[in-house]
Amino acid sequence: GKNLLEHRVLAMSRDLQKGLVAKSELEAELDQLRITLHVSQTELQTQTDRLLVERTRLLKNISQLNDEMTQNQNDFSQMLQAQTEQESSLQRQLETMEAGLRRTNSTQDHYRQELDLAKEQVAVMQHEMQASMNLRSKWSVVRFGTRLSQAKVTKNKALSHWKVLRLSLIHI
Repeated sequence: GKNLLEHRVLAMSRDLQKGLVAKSELEAELDQLRITLHVSQTELQTQTDRLLVERTRLLKNISQLNDEMTQNQNDFSQMLQAQTEQESSLQRQLETMEAGLRRTNSTQDHYRQELDLAKEQVAVMQHEMQASMNLRSKWSVVRFGTRLSQAKVTKNKALSHWKVLRLSLIHI
């Protein structure tokens, strides 16, 4: 019975020895796993920090792009408004010039009529002068001289109007 007991004690001692070795191996493996886990957590944290920095940079870029787009839209709107105002201004200038041209044409017709009238008066006066010379009437000559000088004044006035009109046409 003693042998059996010793045999069992030896067997238990060997099992205990094996268990201790296994325990040591498992603890070493556990330590290795802890180190690996710590390294992995550190790497994961580093990557997470990098991603957060990149996310912040991207958000800032998006914000800048949005600001630039808004500015570009504002600039474009202002440019369109300025172009519209310029077109309106040019249209008003064109209408003013057309109205001025119509007035000038009307004035030109009026001055031409004045000039034609003055020429007719001078022709009448010359005819009367010829007639009065033929009659040798001093009274007719005096009367004609007065009327002739009036006609010349009218003619000179019409000619000066005509010159002013021609100058104004040159400037249009």
